[in-house]
Amino acid sequence: MKAFRLRQPLKCRPYWIRVALFMFTTVLLSSWVFAGEAPKEKDTNQAAEQIQIVADKLITNNAEKFAEFEGDVRPVREIW
Repeated sequence: MKAFRLRQPLKCRPYWIRVALFMFTTVLLSSWVFAGEAPKEKDTNQAAEQIQIVADKLITNNAEKFAEFEGDVRPVREIW
C-alpha cells in the first residue's frame, strides 16, 4: 500500500491548478477593491468645525501627547 497515493488521476490535476489560480486571483482582486473607502475631502473652512474649550485649568504633556481640562469646562462650537 502506498502511503501517499493520489486520490485523483493525474489528468485532472491541471484543471484543479487552474481553478486554484482563478480563486486566488479573485480573492486577491476583491480584497483590493473592498479594502476601504477613499478618505473624505477636507472642507476649506476648517475654522467652522473647530471647537473652543473654556476651562479653569489646562494640564498638557507633550511627551505623551495629551491634554487634561479641569474645573468648569465648557466646549463651544460655533457654526457659521
